Amino acid sequence: MSAPHGGDAADTGRGSPYWRRYFEAAAHEGDDHARVGYTNARYAALMHATLRRALGSLAGRRVLDAGSGDGQVLAPFAGAARIVAMDFTGAMSARAARRGLVGVRADVTRPPFRPQSFDDVLCA
Repeated sequence: MSAPHGGDAADTGRGSPYWRRYFEAAAHEGDDHARVGYTNARYAALMHATLRRALGSLAGRRVLDAGSGDGQVLAPFAGAARIVAMDFTGAMSARAARRGLVGVRADVTRPPFRPQSFDDVLCA
């Protein structure tokens, strides 16, 4: 059985070196919405509008984006809330920080935060 993108199937488990290398490399490939799963910038804008309606005001809230990647999903909310973008790769966390989020490198299965640290937790 082969893994996505030609990797070794044995190297595809949670936190595996394969996926860490994959996302570290992806973080250096530009700012293309299609690269991270959106069809294009138009649909990314629709997603952000939908999130605004679903989440309501995040003003003054503490929000964790667990498995944030480069922070594209919640970056438009950065001015209103304190958003922590947690991803298991340093390069993705750094990109999230450049988008105005607080980038934290950590595994979602072992978050480095105390209970009740956040008002909202999203994994989008």
